[in-house]
Formats: sequence, C-alpha cells, structure tokens
Amino acid sequence: MASAVPGVSGASLAPDMSDAYTHAKGNTHVLECRVCNHLYGIEGEKIPRLLVCGHSLCHACLLRLPKQDWVVLCPFDRQPTPLGTNGVWDLKKNFALIELLERVYANHQDRRHHAHEGPFSVLALSQAVSALERGDRNYGTVPCDENEEHIAELYCTTCGSHLCHDCSDSTHGTRTLAKHRRIPLSEKPKEKPKCGYHTSHVMEFTCLEPDCQGAPLMCYICKDYGRHKGHQHNLLELEAEKFRTTLGHAVSHLKKFMEEVSDTARKLELAEGRFLRRPDNDPELPEDFEGGTADLAKSRVQTYFQGLREQLNHQEVAALTVVDTYIRERLCAIRQQGEDIATILGQVASVCIQCERVAKLDDARVLLAAGEIQLMLDAVESQKQRDFTQVQPDASIPITFTRDNRVHIGPKIEMRVAVIFVIDSTDRVRLSEARDELVKLLTEKELQDACLLILINKQDLSGCMSLEEISDELSLFKLCCGRSWHMQTCDASRGTGLTDGLDWLSRQLVASEVFDVE
Repeated sequence: MASAVPGVSGASLAPDMSDAYTHAKGNTHVLECRVCNHLYGIEGEKIPRLLVCGHSLCHACLLRLPKQDWVVLCPFDRQPTPLGTNGVWDLKKNFALIELLERVYANHQDRRHHAHEGPFSVLALSQAVSALERGDRNYGTVPCDENEEHIAELYCTTCGSHLCHDCSDSTHGTRTLAKHRRIPLSEKPKEKPKCGYHTSHVMEFTCLEPDCQGAPLMCYICKDYGRHKGHQHNLLELEAEKFRTTLGHAVSHLKKFMEEVSDTARKLELAEGRFLRRPDNDPELPEDFEGGTADLAKSRVQTYFQGLREQLNHQEVAALTVVDTYIRERLCAIRQQGEDIATILGQVASVCIQCERVAKLDDARVLLAAGEIQLMLDAVESQKQRDFTQVQPDASIPITFTRDNRVHIGPKIEMRVAVIFVIDSTDRVRLSEARDELVKLLTEKELQDACLLILINKQDLSGCMSLEEISDELSLFKLCCGRSWHMQTCDASRGTGLTDGLDWLSRQLVASEVFDVE
C-alpha cells in the first residue's frame, strides 16, 4: 500500500496542527473521507478523487465500490460516474482539497522546525535500548513522524505513518484513529514498484527473454497485452529468490576462496619472517644461530672467504652485494605478493558485502542489480586464474661458488659437462654415419659448452685409418671450433690409450669445477 506523506495523516495532525485541523473540520469534515472516516492524503490510496456529482472519496474507498458496466454510483446521492479504461485511476483528483492539505502540512513542518531542540533525546536513547533488547534489527533507521527526536517503532498501515510508542498512544487515541492498525516496524510490508507504462499497476513478473534483461520487470498488462506478450516469464518473487540462492552460493564460494588466499598470505608472511629471524624448531638452521636465512646466507659467504680475506677482499664484497641484492629482490617479491593478495582480499570482501547487501533488498532491486553483481563475480573469478592458493614460498637461499670465487645463487644445475665419442677406425663405410651422429650430439643446447673426447679404437689392427684421415673426414677442426676437444688413439680390448684420454678429460673438468657450499 502506498503510504501518505507524513504530516497529513491522523498521526501527524495532532497536537501541533490541532487549530488548523479544527478550523478545516468544523462544518464539513473536509479532511476526512466520509465513507471510511480516515484522513485524506496528498498521494497514495488516501488521495481524494472527485465524482461527477461533486462528492469526494478517497482512492481506497473508490476501489471498493461496486462497478457495473464501467459505472460507479455515489454512495451519498446514487449519481452515476462513468469510468475510463484505467478505472478509478482516471477520476480527477480534488486539487483544491490537496492544496489545503499541503498548506496544513507546511504549517505543521514550520512549527515542528522551530520547536526542534536536538537530534537525539534521552527518551529516544531509552527507546533504542528497549528495541535492541527485543532483537528488532530494523530499529533506529526511521525517525518518528510526530517527533524527530524519537525513533519509530510502529507502522500504521492505515495512514502510512512511522510512530514511536508514546506518539502512537497520544495521536491514535481518538475515536477515528483508534481504528487504525499498527504493527511493529520490522513487519512493515514491502512495497512493489509501479509499472512505468501502466502506473496504476504494480510490477509482479519478470521477463526471462535475453533481449529484455535490461528492463525485465513488468505488470500483468505488459505480460498479457504489452511489450512482453508471448515472452517467457516468472513471478518476481520466485526469480528474486533464485538469484538470492545464487548470491548465497557465490558468497560461500568467495569466502572459501578468501580463506585459501589468506592461508597463502600467512605462508608468505612466515617466509618473510624466516628471512629475517630464526623460527623455533627450524631443522635447516643451526641451533646456535639466532638470525634468519638471510643472515645465514651472509654467514656462509663470510666463512668461505675467511681464509682468503687479504687476497680476495674485493671478491667477498662483490659476493655480499650479490646476496644482499638477491635478498632485497626476494623480500620485495614476497611483499609484493602479499600486497597483491591483500588487494584481492579487499576486492573480494567488497564483492561479498555488496552481494549480501543486494540480497537484503526487495525483489525488484535484487533483479535490477543482478547484472552489476554478475560483472563483479566475473572479475573476482578472473583474479582466481592467478591461483594464489598454489604459491609455496621458499625462504632458503641456495649458494654455490665457482673456482674463480664467483657467487651463484639459485638451484644447482645438474648437466653433462663432457662427451666421450668412440669411433671404429677400421669401419670406413659407417664413418659418414658417425659424423652425422656427432653433429647431432654437438648441436644439443645442453652440450654447447661440454668438453669432447674422441677415442679412435682398434688402432692395433692393420688397415685402420689414421688420426689425420679421420679428422679430415669428420671436419673436426670446423665442427669443434670454440670447444675443448681431443682425439686419442686406443685399443679397448687391452686398455691402451684409455688412461691418457681420461687424464686429459679430468684436467678439463677440474679447470671448470663448481663447488657447492653446504
């Protein structure tokens, strides 16, 4: 039911407007509908409308009058009044009476404004405490229409007024107003919006067609005869409840995602702390060491360079600089991840709050906000592609040193650093095949820096090829340019020459050896 504007209802006219009301009411009862004895309002179902005979009735009483052949009879003189296609809504309003009501209301507002003493009184505070004890969640959001210092606790369904208990007893104690039905404010019925095309009808349905999602709400006239005729539809309440269910699932899913991301954020925070200080019961750190992994890495570097301090001081400084840079980069990376996760948590929490707020709205607003909410959910879903929950921060700092005292930070790379290629010096037919295989082997990326030892086998047999002949056939000087390589004659059955070849290979490996410092 559309509520009347505060100030023209019975609850609003007494006691401040008693003089004006008595003056207007004295002879003709002009402010009351003579059928229901309720006060007129300047809008809603209590607005006065004129009949052809000149009598005025409120809109609600006109709706209850019997109608025959689109004609309504005046209840006072039985004079007929024809109705249009929209029924009672086509009758003219009594603008003279509406103007009088507006003047009375304006006079009442001026008096109440001058008498206003403060935003909140002790009485209003005590009323708020009482409402909280009763568990009224809607309490405190609407002021009393009679006294703005009071908080409304009741709603009059007849005159559409919000009242506190004291004002309800004082203003609705008269013979006329005592008939009004007053309910707790929390039980105030929700109003359905009016149709924009048929203003006398409320929107009760929602269109399910994809082309109508921009304006899906409609009244029964739009559904049966208007722009949504023949479209798939459903009741507004049912569709709103479906979307509320969807919002509930989305909120629970988002909360679960927030928990997972929060767990990852805690891991990142622990990793950052492990960089800077030693956690309790950490098996990877010495028991007598009080710092974190960052300090431990610096200690390893200092231990390694202790014996070479005089000769290698500049190399130690360079190595510490590398470690400090690595630590700063790792800390920055962890903190950046933490900031990104905090930002995402804030966005997800905002979406959750928005979803919960929308779910509490009336059905029409829930469906109107569905598109915006879905965009928010899609944006959060795209953030999940970054998969923060799989982040496994590692606070360890692996350090390795080369023979020339350079520091390498990172995992130790396991790779082949030498190739031993055996050639049968008596098999001239397959020498070209051996060359193709050697070319394929040396073009591998993992072997681009590997040393090459070529063993020329069966040199003790007659008719074998010489080193020069094999080198020319394989184009070794061109194929092995820029690489450490060596040709060694041997007899595999007796072991002749094998030791010499392996000695050369060991010397090459020692020259480029990498030590892992534990």
